[in-house]
Amino acid sequence: MKSMKYALALLLAASLVYCGGSDSSKDGDPMELTKKDPKHTAVLLENEYGAVLQVELPAGAEQPEHYGSSRIVYSLNDYSLDWLEEGEQSRVDWKTGDVHEHDPGMHRAKNVGSTPANYLIVLRKQAKLDPVKDMDAPSEYHRQIHESPEFIVYEVHIPTGESIPSHPGFPRFVYSLTDYTIEYTEGEEKGTHSFKKGDVHFHESKQQHSAANTGDSEAAFLVVVPRK
Repeated sequence: MKSMKYALALLLAASLVYCGGSDSSKDGDPMELTKKDPKHTAVLLENEYGAVLQVELPAGAEQPEHYGSSRIVYSLNDYSLDWLEEGEQSRVDWKTGDVHEHDPGMHRAKNVGSTPANYLIVLRKQAKLDPVKDMDAPSEYHRQIHESPEFIVYEVHIPTGESIPSHPGFPRFVYSLTDYTIEYTEGEEKGTHSFKKGDVHFHESKQQHSAANTGDSEAAFLVVVPRK
């Protein structure tokens, strides 16, 4: 009888270890990079749904290995990295405007090029959002640059004097690629707002909205829509 109880205890202990989250691809702190490498990582925005980080890694600099949640990476300049992800090492070369997606897991980057590596990370946290099944480009000024079961990403370029017609809203992260001024309508709200390059904001509203470029320069911004 004692041996049976001992065997059951061992089985229970093993099951607890298995379920305890030691698999780094499924569990971890999505903000770990900001704690392990604050020198090269800035938090531009953070809320319960996710965060937008900006990494500026000088030539020759290396991040410590860290956990990353499901995320989109958008290149702000050209750079080359030695990339280690879940034990697999490779060299990657990215150009300005390149976008790629990563699953949760452990990784690190080393800048092996001659220029700083400057890029955005838009990451998800565990707070749920309503699923986004289908999303058509709201205007001719929207260019879809990435789509997956996790994210939809648009680059938007609105010429001076042009506008985006009213369209449905989805929860989204928006990053300004240029300085610009827009006149917007969202539901019953109307107003004018000026953004600087590097500004970030999050829209949780699902209301119909439109925007007109009333400034003297192109309005360019990145829109990242989490799909769930």
